[in-house]
Amino acid sequence: MLNMRNFNCTGAAALLDQELEKYIIQLAGLQEVRWLGRGETTVGDTTFLWSGREDNRRQEGVALAVHRKVMLACVSWTPLSEHLLCARFKHSAGHLSVIVGYGPTESADMGVLYTVHST
Repeated sequence: MLNMRNFNCTGAAALLDQELEKYIIQLAGLQEVRWLGRGETTVGDTTFLWSGREDNRRQEGVALAVHRKVMLACVSWTPLSEHLLCARFKHSAGHLSVIVGYGPTESADMGVLYTVHST
C-alpha cells in the first residue's frame, strides 16, 4: 500500500503511473488519495478505482491502481467508504479479492471515521 498524501495535486496520477511502470507494479493499494466521491479513471496504462468522501472534504480516501492488462481480469469493484474499497479479479485458479483499507491515526475522531456507505 502507498500513502499518497498529495495525490490530489495536478499531475500526481500521471507521475504515479510512470513510477508503477518503472518498477513493474501492476496492482497497488493507495491511501490518503483525497479524491471526492467514487469513480474510475484511466491515466496512461493505469486505471484508478477510488472511494472517497461524499461531503466535499478532501481528506482520507482509498484507491486501487490497476495496470491495463490486469484491469481486463477485473470482474467487479465496490467502493464501501472513504476507508474501504474491494475489487475482484478472475484468474486461472479462480478469483482473487483485493481489499484496500485506510486506518486513521490515533488522533482521529473514531466515531466519525467508520461510517460505511451502502451501495
